[in-house]
Amino acid sequence: MELDVKSPIYLIGGGGHCKVIVDCLMLRGGKILGYSDLTPIDWLENLSIPRLSEVEVKELCSKKSQFAMSIVGKNADSLKERFQKIHAYKAYGAIFPTIIHPQAIISPTSKIHPGAHVLAGAVINSFSCIEEDTIINTRAIIEHDAYIGAGSHIAPGSIILGGAKVGNCSYIGASSVIIQSTSVPENSFIKAGNIWQGS
Repeated sequence: MELDVKSPIYLIGGGGHCKVIVDCLMLRGGKILGYSDLTPIDWLENLSIPRLSEVEVKELCSKKSQFAMSIVGKNADSLKERFQKIHAYKAYGAIFPTIIHPQAIISPTSKIHPGAHVLAGAVINSFSCIEEDTIINTRAIIEHDAYIGAGSHIAPGSIILGGAKVGNCSYIGASSVIIQSTSVPENSFIKAGNIWQGS
């Protein structure tokens, strides 16, 4: 399910990734009506986006409201926690739509599952598959026939070459390269700038 700009959306988390998601939503014409975080976030408050209580969040979930998980994992373990948190909200009824930056380039033959974030300058090439709740970050490139597992994060500038597979909840660090037709196991952490040639 893609973002419904006619319906409001709510944010979970208020860190750096949230700033990118807010920009993307504003460019798409999304109506951001609240955020959830442990503490008040000044920059969100300055945008007149109010902080929600957990009671309010659960009530919104029960009404099948749209949410964006605007927290990004820093490693494979935190990505797994992020993925589990999304599914906990889904169990209450929340909807996590696909959010695509208007400057992303996406092949019409690719498949992008609900909850994915595809950010500015990202390229998703032909016959690739992006599973649910992934982050394809700024200027990341997903080449033809590549597969990105659920809950994974492809960090800025990374390149996933043709036919490569990235397992669920894996973190591919900034400017990394995953060589064509190789497989990255699930829950992997590839450090920034590395070249993965298979295990």
